[in-house]
Amino acid sequence: MDFSAMVYPSGIGFILNGAKIGVFGEQQFNYDSEHFLIVTVSTPLICQTLASESEPVFGLFIQTNSSDVKHLVASMGGESALPNTETRGVEPVALSAELSDSVVRLANSMLSKQDSAAIGESQLREVLYRVLQSPHGRTLHQAMQVNTPENKIALVVDYIKQSYSQRIEVSSLADMSNMSASHFHREFKLLTGTSPIQFIKQIRLSKARNLIVHDCKQVTVAADEVGYRNLSQFHRDFKTHFKVTPRQASTSGYAEIDRFVSD
Repeated sequence: MDFSAMVYPSGIGFILNGAKIGVFGEQQFNYDSEHFLIVTVSTPLICQTLASESEPVFGLFIQTNSSDVKHLVASMGGESALPNTETRGVEPVALSAELSDSVVRLANSMLSKQDSAAIGESQLREVLYRVLQSPHGRTLHQAMQVNTPENKIALVVDYIKQSYSQRIEVSSLADMSNMSASHFHREFKLLTGTSPIQFIKQIRLSKARNLIVHDCKQVTVAADEVGYRNLSQFHRDFKTHFKVTPRQASTSGYAEIDRFVSD
């Protein structure tokens, strides 16, 4: 299978079976049963899914709650107890035996309504605790703090995801983050793997793909709804990003799940 693009939300991703190869910025990484992802800021990722009928891919994605993370960090003794490692917006992290066991227990409890109701929250809390203990656990906490670069960029990303159909000036995004233009560009690329302009384009294209593939919208309608005023440019950008034309996406079964961008 070829590499394809989708927009991941912020959170923690685990693969229990199968594997993916991801690209973030200029780095290629493995995302499989031995590596999990910490996604600090919702961002587009290029992934290749390695799966077959006999070996399907399935896993969990946990969208974190700031209150739960803050309470856990406090119970651990505060931020000083977390590893002090500089991280980007997407970090593949080696899965420890303890974290792997806790993820499997959480997944198993989700198969039972009774188990989920009785012990699901405690098992989720253990998973979050083990993630915070990981080498890049600090980034999860940093993203929840007011006025950190992670939090400021996350707010900008949320704005883009709500306003992608409108004209968006990068200078206005920098002002929104209370950063200088150069500082904003540097932090934005560190956390999303791409420039603000490219990020806006990728969000628009991902939303357009949803409209075309899942909502059966006409290509011209989808392009207009996501803010493209030049249909030829839309076709070129779509083909470059997804490796298929909008029409091929609508008729060839190219419907890889990509609902995150609508959140």
